[in-house]
Amino acid sequence: MQVRITDFSGKTWFLFRLRDRSKDGPGWQPTDLSTWHYNHPDDKFPKSGLAVERTTYLGDPNNPLIPEFDKTTANFITDSFKLLPSEVPTEENLLVWLKLFVKVYSDQRIYPGYFSLSQPPGLIKRLFERIERLLKEKGIKWLTIIPTWWYILKMNLQHGFEFTYQSDQEKYQKLKEALERQGFYQDKRLSSWVCVLQFWADLAEKNNSNPEELLEQLNLNSNLILRDEERKYYYISINTRKKLMDSQKNYIKKILFIGCTHGDEHLGKWLFDNYPYGQTNYCQWKVIIANPEAMYLNQRFIDEDLNRCFNRLDSNTYESKRAKILTSIIKQYDIVYDIHETSSQMKTCIFVNEINDEVKKAIESVKSIYVTLDNHPDYSGHFTTSVAKIGITLEYRRWAKDELKQDFFNIINNKIVSQEKIFMRTYKAIPQRKNILS
Repeated sequence: MQVRITDFSGKTWFLFRLRDRSKDGPGWQPTDLSTWHYNHPDDKFPKSGLAVERTTYLGDPNNPLIPEFDKTTANFITDSFKLLPSEVPTEENLLVWLKLFVKVYSDQRIYPGYFSLSQPPGLIKRLFERIERLLKEKGIKWLTIIPTWWYILKMNLQHGFEFTYQSDQEKYQKLKEALERQGFYQDKRLSSWVCVLQFWADLAEKNNSNPEELLEQLNLNSNLILRDEERKYYYISINTRKKLMDSQKNYIKKILFIGCTHGDEHLGKWLFDNYPYGQTNYCQWKVIIANPEAMYLNQRFIDEDLNRCFNRLDSNTYESKRAKILTSIIKQYDIVYDIHETSSQMKTCIFVNEINDEVKKAIESVKSIYVTLDNHPDYSGHFTTSVAKIGITLEYRRWAKDELKQDFFNIINNKIVSQEKIFMRTYKAIPQRKNILS
């Protein structure tokens, strides 16, 4: 899966890739970065394949690295590892790399891995949240990242990621302490560049060069080299993962309440005015107005009944256009409650298009005991709720706001009302106590 955000000129602001880990092995025991080989027998993930790996590229095309920096320096900023002279690690080549490092590491604007001089604030966080919600809805259980840069690792931890191994956590703690000792830790940007430098230092030593002496040639402080008690370098070769869900119990549901499908039924408008959106431990909810033009005019509809306009291609009325807009919204939610009113003498009733375990659970928090199965083939497929994953219609007496309020709070807090439901195929003002499920 790939998400790309571009402007009208075609410039890329954001590139987000998710790689399916399902073909990486039959079990789940991720390897260290040093032995990370896709499809390698040791690189195993869940048997079910319910894990994906995340890669992100973020930039601001309006503030490009070039011409602020020459092409070589810009490439160094974007991927300094790629320019490491691994194949010909001579002292001359090592100094060329180090001079590029000197050129950028003190520039307050630049982090390693940047594709531009600035990044849109808040964009990553918002998109991460949406992507994680999408993955949960698809049943994905694990999201994995191997951060290239220190600041990305810190961001992952803030977003709820954990270390894949105990050894990874210990490695992180030692690296953090080393950065603190040298006075770099409080500066996330500088810490990131210092972590990059350790790979260069390791390469220099393997070439029988002294990295500290090379630093001195460019008047750099040797405390940029982070060594442990065995004089080994600290690396940011750390796996992180995030468990998106243990089970459906841990999943925050998305619930949509729809008001004014019929413009002269204002009970849903009251809910919209008082509780438009929010979140509990059980769900995130939102309330929308389905037919605003009809609501303003206090009439049932403008051109035709909105509650008969879904899943249709044969109409170009105001309501049919609203139905297309609403369909794209409704499909983003786990459960949809369509709120209606009636002036008849009927008691509050629940209408459903089908009866299954998910529907039964969705109506457990509604006080009414009467449930009507309304699945006539001529029109039930065109109801507002017909395009929902789980669609429930709640029909109240006129202006029964206290009853709606009680149902609303029960629903968003998953409070179950312990009344047995009576399921019927048709509804009468005084319903026959005949349960079609018995």
